[in-house]
Amino acid sequence: MPAHQRVKRTACRRLSPVRWASFMEPLAIAGYLLVATAVVDAVIVGAFAGAIGRAVSGSLLWVGLLVAGGYLAGTVLLASYSLAAAAVFGLPPLVLTFLISWLTACCLEARARLRRIWTTLVAICCALTAGLMCGLLFRLGMWAPVIFAVAADGFLIIFLVFLTRRRKPVWQ
Repeated sequence: MPAHQRVKRTACRRLSPVRWASFMEPLAIAGYLLVATAVVDAVIVGAFAGAIGRAVSGSLLWVGLLVAGGYLAGTVLLASYSLAAAAVFGLPPLVLTFLISWLTACCLEARARLRRIWTTLVAICCALTAGLMCGLLFRLGMWAPVIFAVAADGFLIIFLVFLTRRRKPVWQ
């Protein structure tokens, strides 16, 4: 085999996509970890804020806006995420776990007649379980948890509107 053909083959091997993929893999993993961290933070903040907000009898709208604004401010300023990434990947799971913990605490307090400390703990556990199930959707793709959380948020908001339009809401 002539020398000039050997040079071309080794140059092609160096520039093959398989070799470059091994260099890009750590960057892709780091991107996935940043997104997963934003989702996990949002799940934890939403679960605790919804249950505690209900335990202190706060307004759903004001507590929700305060939590969402605090999460976005903390994520952008402290964790150095972009606002768009924090809003797209963080807010849907935050709202999902916030509404689940809020509605669970409301229903348990009204129907099961449990004390507030127990309803708060059960609501946190239910919301964290739902957040874990949402996070497991990362196996399907990066956008799967976001799409699921947005759909579930829409369902929960419709459910909440239905409950408040009744003559006597569940939590009163």
